[in-house]
Amino acid sequence: MNRIYKFRAWDKEYKKMLEGYKHPYGHSGLWLDIETGNLTHIQRGEEGVECSIHKFKNVVLMQYTGRKDKNRKEIYEGDIVVTGLGDVYLVQVKNFSDGYGFHFAKNGYLEKYVDGKDTIEIIGNIYENPELYEENK
Repeated sequence: MNRIYKFRAWDKEYKKMLEGYKHPYGHSGLWLDIETGNLTHIQRGEEGVECSIHKFKNVVLMQYTGRKDKNRKEIYEGDIVVTGLGDVYLVQVKNFSDGYGFHFAKNGYLEKYVDGKDTIEIIGNIYENPELYEENK
């Protein structure tokens, strides 16, 4: 299986999620310019394509896990998910000795990945809905 690397970003200054999208020609919706330290966000708006520039120091990048929830929604780092048993977890991507992977966290402790995409549902994310995770710690 080929791994798809995708990211989204949270702008801490403007309190806005910057989602990428799949351009018809295969271009992503987020570009990082290392020389200027800017993150460029492209999105479709009411009047066509809109472009905004964000200082990289003001954004938090979140990596796509390569998995989808029971509603076929992509699971990203920073998402808050609930299992079929009602357990609420924060999704984190970590660098392990044998490569990158993701896991669920609760109360600051790492939990193993609960396999079975039919039982996992995204209910929010830690930046827009922190109360969902705080209430279930």
